[in-house]
Amino acid sequence: MKPNDPLPSTEQSAVVYSVPCRNSEAKYVGETGERLGTRLYEYELAINRTDRLSLVYGHVRKLNHEFAFEKVRVIGRANEKMARLMLESWSSTGTINRAIDLNLAYQVLRTRVGSSRPGPVGQTSTQDREPTPTENRGAGQRSCGKHQALSHRRNREARNKFSE
Repeated sequence: MKPNDPLPSTEQSAVVYSVPCRNSEAKYVGETGERLGTRLYEYELAINRTDRLSLVYGHVRKLNHEFAFEKVRVIGRANEKMARLMLESWSSTGTINRAIDLNLAYQVLRTRVGSSRPGPVGQTSTQDREPTPTENRGAGQRSCGKHQALSHRRNREARNKFSE
């Protein structure tokens, strides 16, 4: 592995991921703050020890199917647990996951955005875009840089959305 090579998906942490079933179109969507390879190993352990609380084991036991853990796909990344849970909920339609109902407004938005967004969902970056007029005026900045001020504002907005 060279210094600029991307990390294999199993070495990444703080991700939302999708694991396909080998025998059907079913998939499982999950999130983890730990290394993804560690989480996949935990699923294999749950299957081996017949953990009835595991959705993955439940699918294997009920339908006699297997999951293709080597075909895991990273859907998105987020350092904060609530952001990962939101991404997981957003991506869980048509999966074996237990139902996590989104607010009706988000369900409508998901149906409109879902078909127009082909790639994985990731963290947005402000480095490769032009600053907005508000950012040019320096609004919201105190003693930190522009990038840090934006991060603080996004975190505050996310906390406000989840507390409603």
